[in-house]
Amino acid sequence: AVNLKPHSVTANRFLLAGLINARRCSEALSTARKSAALGDRLGLVSEALLWCGQIEESITANEQWAVAAGRSGDDARSEASELRRALQEEEVAAFWNKRLEIMRRQGGNAVELAGACAAAGRVEESLDLLDQAYRSHLDLLVWDLASHPKWDNLRNQPRFQELLRNLKLEPVQK
Repeated sequence: AVNLKPHSVTANRFLLAGLINARRCSEALSTARKSAALGDRLGLVSEALLWCGQIEESITANEQWAVAAGRSGDDARSEASELRRALQEEEVAAFWNKRLEIMRRQGGNAVELAGACAAAGRVEESLDLLDQAYRSHLDLLVWDLASHPKWDNLRNQPRFQELLRNLKLEPVQK
């Protein structure tokens, strides 16, 4: 799609998702920056930076994106400050837990919160939220469950593997 319509924000968004899922970080960052230049603001840049391990840069990009998207500058700066403090004082695990706390305050859905819990290493909580999303038939559940890095902490969990099988997302055995 990007080859056919290189200036399509939507095509670049889908390409970015695939590149993050494939752990192709340099290409993901390049695509995110291109998409931002096409008018997709900075949300995708923040996402790409986050999953490529550039957390501090992701916080900055997310703060800028939040303001550009209409959020209060004070709120965006406050959240960014909370995230930076957690990252600097307590390291990466504290960052993920703070991010989860902020997402809860903003009212994320079960799938978004499950992903944040998984990234924070809160395995059982994440699995409970995924079960809730499955029972509620949330369509977002199938979007990136099989491949996104946020689910890596769950991959060896029997409940996660069963969910993938129930959704027909299990890896094909060769």
